[in-house]
Amino acid sequence: MPRPATLSEVPQLAAVLADAFTDYAWTRWTVPADQHQDRIETLQRIYLEELAMPHGMVWTSDTLDAVAAFIPATAAPTPAVLDRITALHADRLSALSESETLVAPHRPDHDWLLATVGVAQPSKGRGLGTSVVAAGLKVIDSQQATCLTETSDPNNLAFYYRLGFELTATVKTAGPPVWILTRPA
Repeated sequence: MPRPATLSEVPQLAAVLADAFTDYAWTRWTVPADQHQDRIETLQRIYLEELAMPHGMVWTSDTLDAVAAFIPATAAPTPAVLDRITALHADRLSALSESETLVAPHRPDHDWLLATVGVAQPSKGRGLGTSVVAAGLKVIDSQQATCLTETSDPNNLAFYYRLGFELTATVKTAGPPVWILTRPA
């Protein structure tokens, strides 16, 4: 059963996300190989603590093995948080910046961003990812708001389609492609 996460659960949830994104094409492209998983875990923790928890919503399973973070489109990191994020991307920051320059013009206006979703490896395939995302989308639907998400894994497209997202754009970058999906109000 999905429920809102608490701040004290963020370290465990960031570890779940790091595990889920360790071999993801996008993070392999934009996060240095040196201490790769530690960097991803720290980045996920920053996004959860500094953006999703205070400004948006984070949903998890009772066993903390699935997490989905939603951030309002108007939320932005403070300069200090942005500096921490920049440092973690280190020598891959230019790859991230170049890709962002290509992707940004293709993002339609939206109210919410499904920023991240992940399930612990041993718990995959049990519907936990769907349940935590659906819980957040229920709140967004009650606001008659739109939601945007992005993926660099074509295998994720069917997951998002089942949740009501529609493909808006496919952007080729110097690294992995980015599929932009929106869920109408």
